[in-house]
Order: sequence, then C-alpha cells, then structure tokens
Amino acid sequence: MQRVELDGVEVEYQLTGAGEPVVLPHARPFVMWYQPLTAVLRNEKVLRYRREATATGWSVEDDAQLCVALLAHLGLEQVHVVGHSYGGLVALELARRGGPGLRSIALLEPATVGLLPPDEAAIQRAPILELARSAGTATAMDRFLRAVCGADGPEVLDALVPGALTDALAHSAGFFGAELPAAVRWSFAAPDALTVDVPVLHLRGSRSAPRFAESAALLEDWFPAADHRVLDVSHFLMAQAPEATAELLDRFWRTAGR
Repeated sequence: MQRVELDGVEVEYQLTGAGEPVVLPHARPFVMWYQPLTAVLRNEKVLRYRREATATGWSVEDDAQLCVALLAHLGLEQVHVVGHSYGGLVALELARRGGPGLRSIALLEPATVGLLPPDEAAIQRAPILELARSAGTATAMDRFLRAVCGADGPEVLDALVPGALTDALAHSAGFFGAELPAAVRWSFAAPDALTVDVPVLHLRGSRSAPRFAESAALLEDWFPAADHRVLDVSHFLMAQAPEATAELLDRFWRTAGR
C-alpha cells in the first residue's frame, strides 16, 4: 500500500495491473470485499483505496471529490468506476458531477439508503445509529451485516474474504459516525439520472435482501438504457462470484467503447 495526503486527508491506496484504469470506491469498513474481484481483473489497471477516518459532517460529495483528487494525483484519466453499496453512491455522485475523466459507471447494488428521500432514510436508519451509540459500533456492525447481507452475513463474509470481518469491525466507528450519516443525508432521484451521460451497468443479486430489489426497480426506471443484470448471489456479489462479475464488467466495458 502507498500513502498520500490530499486536501488534508490521508489516503492509502494500491494500484495494480496494466490497461484501462478502473477505480473501486467503497466505505472504509468494506474495502477488503473487493479483493476477490481485484484478483480476476487481469486486463485493467485497478485502483483500490481507503481514506482515514473522517469527522462528523463528511459527505458523499466529499468522497467523490477525494476520488477525483486521487485520480488526478495518479494521472489516471478516462476511468471506469465500479461502486458497490456505499461506493455505488460515490459512483452516482461522480456521474452526476460529470467531467471528461469518467468513462463509465458500474453500480453493484448501491446502498438503498442513498436512493431514498433523506427524511425517509433518516427514519429507517435511526434504530441502527441509536444501537451504535448505546451498544457500541461493533455490535451495530454485526447487526448491520446481518440485516443487509443475510442472517449469517458476518460468518459468510469471514469465509469469503478471510480478515474482512475483523477489518469491518475495526473501522465500524467511522462508518456509523460519518459514512452512514453521509449516505442518509445524500440524495439522488430521477432528475439527477437525466444528467448522467456515461454508460451505466447495474448488477444485483437475486438472493439479496428485498430492499435491493426495490432499489433495483428505481434504477431500472431511472436508467432505462443501462445494462441491468442479475447474478445468483447476495449482497456479497463481487466476493461470491468474482469471475462472473468480472466477465459482465468486461463485456460492459467493451460495449461502452473500450
């Protein structure tokens, strides 16, 4: 891992491979989830990164700006963005911002909270945020993973990516203190989708929680021309089916003008 400070924020990053650049934004506790996918993206230059813990008031817009700054620092242009969960919100924010440096976005089950009106999102996430305050962020992370990724989510994650559960727990305070509240405050709706002028791939898992099917219906409505695909997996899709995910990404990038 290499390190750089950008606008006062410490970032550790890893850039591997050769070919067209691909960036994989994610929330801090879940960066390791990309490891199986990274291992099979053999024809791309892949950027993974994690920023330091952020203070209250951090926003999805801040994460998008940090991503742009890191890409500029590394001299990466014409980039494909692959965003899973919270990273999907960052990908949508990058697409909404526009700019010549963005070539396409792939949305791997974007966080459902970011696709709701902020007042509704705040009501839905109030219980887990209160749990983090009252019982601790490690307890809240366990509950969060079981709600989002299935009743045995933490155990499945630990089997798929050894060490990823420990990593998620280690970074849980920043997630419940900054990133989840940032997702709650952020919003994206049909008029925003009209401003996106890059190709869009949307992947979801057929075994994911029902909330992701509801979000998928929104994305299918907002992006009717996008490439919408379903894999027989859960919210861990890029860790459960990395080869199938990479194949769909490769096919999408080729049709997107690769």
